Amino acid sequence: MHQFKALSLAWLVPFATATASAATPVCSTVSFQVSATAQNEVFLSPPNPNNETQVLNFFYGTTSVSGTFTIDGTYCCPGPCNEGTVLEVLVHGISYNRALWSGLGQGNTYNWQSYAASRGYCTLAIDRLGHGTNPQHPDPLNVVQGRMQIEIIHQIINAVRTQSANPLGRTFNKVIYVSHSYAGWLGIGLANAYPTDADAMVLTGFSAAVNFTPFAFAELESYSRLRPAVLPGLPLGYITFELESQREADFYAGAYSKTVALADYALEDTWTIGETGNLGFVVPPPSYTGPLYLATGVNDKLFCEAPLSACQSILSSTQELFPRVTKFGYTAVSNTGHTLMMHSSAQQTFANVHTFLDQVL
Repeated sequence: MHQFKALSLAWLVPFATATASAATPVCSTVSFQVSATAQNEVFLSPPNPNNETQVLNFFYGTTSVSGTFTIDGTYCCPGPCNEGTVLEVLVHGISYNRALWSGLGQGNTYNWQSYAASRGYCTLAIDRLGHGTNPQHPDPLNVVQGRMQIEIIHQIINAVRTQSANPLGRTFNKVIYVSHSYAGWLGIGLANAYPTDADAMVLTGFSAAVNFTPFAFAELESYSRLRPAVLPGLPLGYITFELESQREADFYAGAYSKTVALADYALEDTWTIGETGNLGFVVPPPSYTGPLYLATGVNDKLFCEAPLSACQSILSSTQELFPRVTKFGYTAVSNTGHTLMMHSSAQQTFANVHTFLDQVL
């Protein structure tokens, strides 16, 4: 089910997939050198509840963290890389990397970047700090946190908007922030700190109603101990799912291929204890006024719930996180779990998102 608030777009959606070209996009691997400074949280030992100074320092403690980082990405355009006027910056969630946006090697059905190119959009899928092929794996507690991720994303968007010598070789006047899962919270933080960075935002696998219970009961392990041959020597604070069955149960539901879920586990990435240790940057952005679209599976046990009407209600109410947004839409995707771009419904999800973008940009 798809809904567009204050827009008359619903009649377009059934035709969106049919009108998309099957042309293969032109893609290349790129790397950004990003210097960023963030006010990261300071994690302290539990304070003495009778000592006010300790209590306040524990709750409000931050420290300035700086670094220069290599951020790898996959850049795709509909044809020669001077074609396409809008760039989607694609940001993955925890335990994934940029390969998620090209379908984890499981075919064009799940390839967001290919579909976007068929609709005339360029895309830049990045590996967030500490993920994917990025060569650096900084301190997983004190450096790789949400605030640092936000600053890095801001620097990349600024480069592709204003610096002609950026790794893409061109600039874009319009940039869309597209996220999955945890990166939705990063999007809120980005819109709060830098409300003009994105001309539109698309948050997938996300809502204002989060259920942390599945993670609370998941068996996690340090990535370097689970997969020592992949990233030997990785700090133990980089963690991931130990069991394929739990990962599949948390991320997949409804109509999907077991083969895809197995590939998802085989290719799983990490997340850091610093990323999930605080969400203090999640504050409703008072100055972001661009369009907002949500796409979340009805059977997403982390961010929605069945039946369809309940999920729709959750997504509709999520607009409250963006108080000044006027162009708002969402799709509650039936028979679909958390990692919705890897489900059987992927092509219709892609169509709904890009139909919305066509109309609001």
